[in-house]
Amino acid sequence: MVKMNLHLFVVTIILGVKTFVVSAFGFLKKPSVFLSTRLFDIVDHRYDRLRNSRHLRLLSLHATNHNPQVDSSVGLYRKFSNHAWDRLKDSGLFLDSNIPIELETNSAPAKGMKDSMVQISVKAMIPNEQSMDLVRYARIALLETISSKSEEEESVQNSGIQVLNFVIIPSESTSLPVLGIDLVSLPGNRHLLLLDAQPMIHPNPYEEYWSQWYGQYVEGNEKFPWGGDFPEAVQKYVSKYSLWTRLQGVEEPVSIITNDVWTAFTTHLDIYLDLLQSSISNKVQGPNHQVAYLDYRRSNDPAKPMLNSLYGAEWTERVLDEVLFPKK
Repeated sequence: MVKMNLHLFVVTIILGVKTFVVSAFGFLKKPSVFLSTRLFDIVDHRYDRLRNSRHLRLLSLHATNHNPQVDSSVGLYRKFSNHAWDRLKDSGLFLDSNIPIELETNSAPAKGMKDSMVQISVKAMIPNEQSMDLVRYARIALLETISSKSEEEESVQNSGIQVLNFVIIPSESTSLPVLGIDLVSLPGNRHLLLLDAQPMIHPNPYEEYWSQWYGQYVEGNEKFPWGGDFPEAVQKYVSKYSLWTRLQGVEEPVSIITNDVWTAFTTHLDIYLDLLQSSISNKVQGPNHQVAYLDYRRSNDPAKPMLNSLYGAEWTERVLDEVLFPKK
């Protein structure tokens, strides 16, 4: 089996009215074609049988543009998000981007989960003067189902929807890869995880930067079963040295995420930031297919219906255009 890794942002959310399968690239409109174990067929089948079941209606369609008091717990990927943000700040390559305050966060009650909210928060950074020719944009989107009442202060909650989508987009005049990290945990103890540095040029001159990392953390690691093959049309956005796995039916998946994935995540990010630092004095200008890559993501983003249902069409349109996939 040829392993093709893809920067994948997959979120399956079971609403009272519809099941959404969310992929950052939009290649999973027919998910059973691409995922060998037909995970999404199983989800849809169960939803058809249980669509009226009360405990499956997890998310409310009503949202508010401010944070509720949900300080008693944090989501599974909050630690990852905080670390990534701190590393960007400490790298000396980025400045905070002025996201409109009304787009920084939004929340909706989680139906079927008492005292819980489905909260999204977004952050972005832009290059400073030193990295202006290397970096275009960096942003983090964190989606968490969190509780306002927990027996332990600052307890980590892994139920509900837990998603981290972290992207660093290099300057479109360079040949540097796009950093794409997607950590997705879904109801039913399903976890879809991807760490990748997506090539923007072929042959990929930066591939070997991650060969040692891949050998140490991914290759032959039984804790990270292969996540499934992907169509030929997306191979140019694929790195052979990435972690793409689906943790389902494995023992203690949350422990694997908080330990093994955490170590792989922090090291992968360090390698990317080291690459940016070394590129300051090296010539990395050149042709790439980044424009086509971003255009495809904007035009095929199936997250929009889900975000519309949670947070409303107006807010969703703005956060997509101004924060998640800005054109400038």
